[in-house]
This record gives sequence, structure tokens and C-alpha cells, in this order.
Amino acid sequence: MVGVLAFILLGLSLVVGLVSLACFVYNIVVAFQQGDTVAGILSICGIIGFILGWVNVEKWGHRNVMIVWSIAIIAGLVLQGLSMALMPALAG
Repeated sequence: MVGVLAFILLGLSLVVGLVSLACFVYNIVVAFQQGDTVAGILSICGIIGFILGWVNVEKWGHRNVMIVWSIAIIAGLVLQGLSMALMPALAG
């Protein structure tokens, strides 16, 4: 049963990771489209891109993407924590 739960958590983590990646790429594309070349280049570093995305959320007009990205990051952390909690049960 624990193995099935671990597999489900793995699948959910994959989906959340892909959503986060899509938001990351979208954030970089929007930065370049808005003419913020420096912000676009700096956004290649994930955490800086996340911060710049929130700082420029009104200017770039992508609040919904930033909210989804924030939720995806939090969900990813929770899923990873749950996965780590299951590791001892899978090993034993």
C-alpha cells in the first residue's frame, strides 16, 4: 500500500514540476517580450526569476501565472516532504 502511495506522490510531483517549469519559461518569455532584456537574462536563475516575476507582476500583467507558480512551488515542497516521510517505510 505504501508503494502505491509513493507512486501517486511521484506522479503528482511530476505534474507539479512540469507546471512550475512551464511558469518559469513563460516568465522568461514575458520578460523579453516586455523589453526587459536584463530581467529576462536574470530570470534564467530560477529564484531571481521568481522574485522579478512578482516585482513586475503589474508591469508584465501575468498575476495568474505567478499565483500558479507560487502554488506549484509550495505543492512541490509538500509532496517532497511527504515522499521523504514514506522512505523509511519503503526501505523496511
